[in-house]
Amino acid sequence: DEVIEEVDIITTVTTAKKPVFDGNKVKKGVHVNSVGSYTPDMQETPPELLVRADKIFTDTNEGVIEEAGDVIIPISEGKICKEKVEHELGNLLLGKEVGRESKDEITWFKTVGFAGLDLVAGERIYQFAKEKGIGRNIEM
Repeated sequence: DEVIEEVDIITTVTTAKKPVFDGNKVKKGVHVNSVGSYTPDMQETPPELLVRADKIFTDTNEGVIEEAGDVIIPISEGKICKEKVEHELGNLLLGKEVGRESKDEITWFKTVGFAGLDLVAGERIYQFAKEKGIGRNIEM
């Protein structure tokens, strides 16, 4: 909380059961990445941040709504509605979603992880290694 009012990007990667910073201290224009707290009872992100967020992005809406306490808890408490969790990162990358539209928007990205992203990342790393002629094949 000592620096929250000064930063432009906040990234949390915890297994916290309670929010790890004060969502009311987040200034306009901040982007927050919440990578931890991936079960229904974990909550690293303060509900106030979700209330204030102009856009909420997810790796998958279904996964986040079903698995992430960061979203499940505020929805169950009536602080945000399920419909606020509507933007998926893949659609943003494909140009089907609009990202930040002003420098004052607060944006939030929540990931609970899914195999599709892991496969895409692994394939890209493999192709990069092939292009650079690095790495080696291991027989298993």
